[in-house]
Amino acid sequence: MSRRGWVVAMACLSGAAWASAGQEAPVAPPPAVVETQPRPDPTLRPETEVTLDKGTKEEMIRAAYLVLLADDRIAGEERKKLKDIAAALQVSEIHFGAILE
Repeated sequence: MSRRGWVVAMACLSGAAWASAGQEAPVAPPPAVVETQPRPDPTLRPETEVTLDKGTKEEMIRAAYLVLLADDRIAGEERKKLKDIAAALQVSEIHFGAILE
């Protein structure tokens, strides 16, 4: 292949913006469309509220406790996180203590 042939081939493969006479320049792709959804109001409560029974809440806390106990100790920060989980599940302090024993 001659040198001119290589130049033409490389120009075609590289998608050069220049075009020969009588041809239109390539069209730029359309801009990306970003659809935004309205954020829900954080002060509104959900229409349906999921509730767990007492036994399920105890199992969740006990499972988290056993995971934390896997290294044979529970750090203060880990215990605080466990209490936060219990509070999110609306388990009282006394009941929380009873679950861990």
